[in-house]
Order: sequence, then structure tokens, then C-alpha cells
Amino acid sequence: MTPLTEAQAVLARAMTEKQLLAHVRAAAHTFGYRTYHTLRSTGSEPGFCDLILLRGRVGLAVELKREGKDTTPAQDGWLHAFANAGFRTAIWRPRDWLNGRILEELE
Repeated sequence: MTPLTEAQAVLARAMTEKQLLAHVRAAAHTFGYRTYHTLRSTGSEPGFCDLILLRGRVGLAVELKREGKDTTPAQDGWLHAFANAGFRTAIWRPRDWLNGRILEELE
């Protein structure tokens, strides 16, 4: 991927997880994916992925993170479980939206 410009880096640092989620869901719908996001995680299993995307026989489990934030052990556990079940998995950050990586992976 092409490195971010200085302006893109500033945008990436300012983008919230909620904003990233909105971008990703809109793009996923454009590419024909069905998406699931738990609106309120209270009472849910800790660390469950932020977004599940399905299109045909393709399943994608995604954890969304702000710039500079890491996944938790519980999140890593879910990503590993989804990968073992045959899902593609990803950790996406705002920089991945801005540099085109997310769109490439959705295509």
C-alpha cells in the first residue's frame, strides 16, 4: 500500500471507530456483503468482532481499531476462532480506509 500523505495521517488519527465503521459498512453493502454489527455489547461475549461480513461463501470477521490502539486478548481469541472456522479475518484502522486497503480486500 502507498504510505499516507501527511494530511491523510492527520485524518487517520482524527477518525473515530464509529466513523470507520460507517465507511466500511457502506462500502461492504456496495460490494454486496451482508453485514452484522452488535449495537450494544453489554451482555455479549467479551471481544466479539466489531463486524461480520458475508457474501456468498465468503465470511469476513473484522476488528476495527483507532490509530495506535491494539486488540485485546479476547479480541485476538475471537479472530483466531473465526479463522479456524474458515473466515477471513482482519484488523482495520483508519489508515487502511484512507490508503485503499479495505476497498481492495472487499473487492
